[in-house]
This record gives sequence, structure tokens and C-alpha cells, in this order.
Amino acid sequence: MPGPVHALVADVSASADVERVAGFLHDLAGRVDLLLNNAGVAPPRMPLHELPPEEFERVMGINLRGPWLMTRALVPLLRVKAGQVINVTSGLKAAPSWGVYSLSKSGVDVLTRVMAEELKPLGIRVNAFNPGWVRTAMAPDAPEAVETVVPRLLELAGSGPDGPNGEEIHV
Repeated sequence: MPGPVHALVADVSASADVERVAGFLHDLAGRVDLLLNNAGVAPPRMPLHELPPEEFERVMGINLRGPWLMTRALVPLLRVKAGQVINVTSGLKAAPSWGVYSLSKSGVDVLTRVMAEELKPLGIRVNAFNPGWVRTAMAPDAPEAVETVVPRLLELAGSGPDGPNGEEIHV
């Protein structure tokens, strides 16, 4: 039976919030087995040349800076027991009117590959999980139900220390 659940409110693009979460996890368990970087936002759909700079910064902050900050802050706790990082990414890589979203998720793909190599000597695996177009609050018209992609995510999460590293897993 699982233990207690602790809900924390944090802005993953804010260093102070991320450090607070890391401190809480350190005090609670002293280790992290799995970090799932899934926070994300989509901007208003418009061409990049029309997008306000503050909207660009907001999307990049949450979608790209957030996974970097969270992973960076939790490396000491992930090292304790050969933890794993899974970054949720997207297939929207060069979609018109989705420019900053595409840029941010392409950045997550590169972040995943770089951190996989850098953290491998520490026993930490880093992978990207691309669930495709899944029905969420951000994409209510998407054809795929969350329940159809969760089994593949759980398979990746439970793959153990000899599982993939630096890969983008497509569903």
C-alpha cells in the first residue's frame, strides 16, 4: 500500500520554489527515485513574430527552464539510489502558430540527451516521453485519452537501472 501523499504548490520556473521543493523532499525521504517533469503550458496560437516577449519567456520558463531547474536541484537526491528523470515532450516540433511551444519542447529533447550523458556517471538515467496528442485541459480536442498512454509511461518509469538512457520514447 502506498504511503501518504504530499501536495506542493510550486512554480517550476522559479529557482526559490524549486529549491523549496528539493528541501522538502530531502527532509521527507532523503532521496528521489523518479522525477517526472510534466509541467507545461501552451501560448496563444500566433506566429512567433507576433508573440509578446513576456509570453515567450513564460512558455520557455515553464516548459524548458522548469525541467532543467527541477533536475538540477534534485540531482543529489536522485544519486542516492540511481534515480531516473522522465521529461514529457511533444511531437509538435515545427508547427506554425505553435512556435514557442515547439522551441521549448525541442529544447527539452536536447536537454534530455545532454543531461543523460552528464548524469550517467552518477547513476542517473534521463529520458524523454512523447505521448503524442493526448486529451488534457491544454488539448481538450485531442483524440488520445490519458489512460491509453499511462501504461507506457509506467513501463518506462519501472525499467530499472539497465533501462534506456537519453532516449525519446514515442507512444
